[in-house]
Amino acid sequence: MSDFYKQIASLRGVPAPPPKKPVRPLELPDPTDVLEKRTVRRSEADICDKLGEWLRSRGYEVFFEVPLDDYRPDVVGFQGDATLAIEAKRKDVIGVIKQGLRVARRVDIAYVALPLGAADEVVKELAKYSLRVQARTDGRLPPAMPGVLVVGPTHVEELRPPAGSPYHKIKTAELRESAERFGTERGGVPSTDQTERNAEIWRRFAAGESLGDLADEYRIPLAAARLAIKRLEAWKEHLVFCMGDPCVARRPSDREFFAFGHKRASIIGGLPTRR
Repeated sequence: MSDFYKQIASLRGVPAPPPKKPVRPLELPDPTDVLEKRTVRRSEADICDKLGEWLRSRGYEVFFEVPLDDYRPDVVGFQGDATLAIEAKRKDVIGVIKQGLRVARRVDIAYVALPLGAADEVVKELAKYSLRVQARTDGRLPPAMPGVLVVGPTHVEELRPPAGSPYHKIKTAELRESAERFGTERGGVPSTDQTERNAEIWRRFAAGESLGDLADEYRIPLAAARLAIKRLEAWKEHLVFCMGDPCVARRPSDREFFAFGHKRASIIGGLPTRR
């Protein structure tokens, strides 16, 4: 309402009439409704795609749906010896907080990730949780807290950084083995395939170079380099007598493990014999 009509009402000694709600053309939807629908309709796979791209742009190796204890974090990343895990949800605030607190106990860097509105709610709930813990423990902060990421249509932004440190951290080599053996794809972003890199490490190691020096050059832990050699050796030996159609491995878990070796047989089969 303009000031002119307010002044007229004041001179007449009557209350100003309530403002009229603007009439929105039928073909033009309410922007708040559009935002809410976009938030709800975004799939977790789409959110994981954005997270995978975001992590890779920061130099992480990325895997999805990696087994950890009796659950599977949506996204797992490695950078050197550091481990990272993210639990992603569309709008389950309480559920994602529980998952985030659980994974924060086991990895160096833990996050929960949601679209904008839900991410704001998670930040508030984590602040309340932190205050409750401090009230019960004479002011001590929780030992490990996940950070909060907001996932937009084109970007990922940190709303709250992780806090504390894992008090029952999983070994990097153990989580990496689980990631490379059982990690799956989410949406359109594949898990990181390091077969070509590992094959190059094999060739140079077979030629007499130090595995420790190679691990330093490729910026991976020595345990990860040893694991890569061990896995390639198992696949190489298996491919000698198995064509993969069907795989001769008896146990389903072994067939799943060797399936990746069959997928990259053209690389693995040409590896030189180690000295």
